[in-house]
Amino acid sequence: LFAFETAAFIAKENTLYLSSTNKVFVAGDNMKLTFSSTSKTTIPQLFIIHSYGKTIIDGKNSNGKITFTIPTVYTKKTGTVSWFLIDNEKTVTNGTFEIIPNEKTKTQMENYLGPRSILAGGKEFTMMVAVPTDGFDNPKLENTPVVIKHQFLNNVTTISKNTKDFIIWENIYSNTQSGQILASTACEKTVTKEIETEVYPNIATDFSIYYTRNHDYADGNQITTLTTSLIKDAYNNTVSDGTMVVFHITTKNNMALKTFGTTINGIASGQILHPDHPDHYSVKGYITGIAKSNIL
Repeated sequence: LFAFETAAFIAKENTLYLSSTNKVFVAGDNMKLTFSSTSKTTIPQLFIIHSYGKTIIDGKNSNGKITFTIPTVYTKKTGTVSWFLIDNEKTVTNGTFEIIPNEKTKTQMENYLGPRSILAGGKEFTMMVAVPTDGFDNPKLENTPVVIKHQFLNNVTTISKNTKDFIIWENIYSNTQSGQILASTACEKTVTKEIETEVYPNIATDFSIYYTRNHDYADGNQITTLTTSLIKDAYNNTVSDGTMVVFHITTKNNMALKTFGTTINGIASGQILHPDHPDHYSVKGYITGIAKSNIL
């Protein structure tokens, strides 16, 4: 607690001066400013400017001791509050006081993790941002220690950081393997739930295609199945399910046909109907703009 410098306004009939000694208050506490007056009947007003707004407070005069009670809605929000004592429509004196976070309330944590999906390979990252607050949702004081804990497969990493500008943050890079990153934070006795980011396989690499059929007759009825090899990324991860593969078919007369398949466990398949006349098909698989196969 710090003492105010005594401010005074001397009139012919009345003298007002600040008698409060508190210049720093704790959020949530009962906050009052007290002034002394040589008059036992005068009741000035207190005009305050707060981050929540501006208001005028009426005081109570008890034998020359004038007390102003700060509204509860203002006492729960940290920051600097400016005040002006007004008597007979004139500013008698003014000053400021500070409201700081309440360290006695239970610490709360606000966590943000994103993006929630990244690619394997070590180049992409998800960012954990944490804001520790007091019980009134005020950010904690600068340099409050926060522990960040993140896990990928069996690897657990713990980092301690101090808040700066109310927050802490940490970039969590992907590994060469696909899987889940689980991240949480802790401040004082408060531990948050784990938040997850999915690490997906990177883009596919070139692959091979094969075919199976019961016979090679051009009967207009039989089906040939085209199948890819196990498609992986550059880090040996099997590509995500649902990756679209286009089988581009060119006939002997340069007609273009297409069939499609999506990967399940890294393998895609598509089907084509035999023609009703003898023909020769050249087939090549594509993952559009990413990878291609051999010509079959």
